[in-house]
Formats: sequence, structure tokens, C-alpha cells
Amino acid sequence: MTETGVDSCPNNSVIADDDEPMIVGDGQRVYSRTIIRSKDKVLNPVNNEPIVVEKGVHGTIVTVNRAKHYAFLKRNDKNQYKDIFARDASIINQSYQRKFFLSDKCKFDVIKTIKGLEAVNVQITERNIKSISQLPKIPKKKRK
Repeated sequence: MTETGVDSCPNNSVIADDDEPMIVGDGQRVYSRTIIRSKDKVLNPVNNEPIVVEKGVHGTIVTVNRAKHYAFLKRNDKNQYKDIFARDASIINQSYQRKFFLSDKCKFDVIKTIKGLEAVNVQITERNIKSISQLPKIPKKKRK
């Protein structure tokens, strides 16, 4: 378990960066308020809304699932972090084609949700057209 410092409030549930919940205070679970600790700042969620952790993060798309409309992004600045989940609906600067392609460069904001980190407000800054043309075609099934 993660230890808290003196600055934490008694009787509050605390979620540290490692997503390991713990109880502060007399040892009984209290459902009144949750505090999310992120390195040097304490964030208080309101009504289970997602919390913006970082803005203006640059990254590259490493995995795409077209059928379920999501992708995973790799941060360019901090490679030791896990890939960040992103939905096709989070793309904001592509009005006609909201699709992720492998090796696209993008800029996004990171929010912390109940399930983990998610990229929102994704702006595709550079499309990798070469990777699009090299994608294998899926053959149609022959009907008998």
C-alpha cells in the first residue's frame, strides 16, 4: 500500500498514482469524498467526473482497432508510461474522417477516469500516408 503524508485529510479514501485504493484515518471505509493524488498535486473529483491530468501532450498512435473505434497512443516525452487509450470520437480537428491510422502524430489532453488514463481532444498533427497505402486489403468472402 501507498503511504500518505501529513497533508492528507482524515477519513478520506485516497487513490494514489498506482491506482491502489487505501483508507486514511481510523481504518473504516468512508464514502464521503475521494482524493486522487498525482505526483505533486491533489485532485478532488466532483460527481465522478473525469479529471484532466495533463494538457498538450504529444504522442504517436501504436495500436488501432477499427471495429471497436479505439486506439492506443504512446507518449513521445515519457516512454516508460503505459499506452493511453483513445476513442475515435475524441478526434476534434478531422470533421469528415474521424479515424486513427498507425504512426499518426497527435496532440491530446490526458484525463483520469475510473478505468485509467484516456486521451481526449485529440488533434492529428501529421498523417502518415505511407502507412495507410501499405495496409493489407481484407479479401471479401466468396459466396458459393
